[in-house]
Amino acid sequence: MGTKLKKILIVDGQLENAEKIEDFLKEEFEVCKSCSESGVLSLCLTKNFELVICSYALRDITGPVLIKKIKDMQPDIKSILISGSFIPDEEEIMQLGINAFIEKPFEMNTLKNVVDLVLEGSEPRNNKIHEKKH
Repeated sequence: MGTKLKKILIVDGQLENAEKIEDFLKEEFEVCKSCSESGVLSLCLTKNFELVICSYALRDITGPVLIKKIKDMQPDIKSILISGSFIPDEEEIMQLGINAFIEKPFEMNTLKNVVDLVLEGSEPRNNKIHEKKH
């Protein structure tokens, strides 16, 4: 009791994907989700998040552009980009200012491990997780 849960913002253009991640992480974290740029920016006005997990493909903006807007509002936020279509190289990861990249599809336990590493201030090895779910 009395332990403050870290706040995570999940952004995915497909609500069902955001809900799967939320369901998996909500026991250990305070989780909010959104599918749109306007929803995300509204949430960022009212809550301070420690981490954003953002899909590359969104309805009205790309994940990296949205992460930059979020970081303009909350400079200390850490970020994980997830995508099955856009696979950045190491240099792009650094240029985008993201802490980690996970290729879709992925196992939820892999995501949880990367979340823990990023929140601890450790960078996942190579910042890039490639995993093909069987």
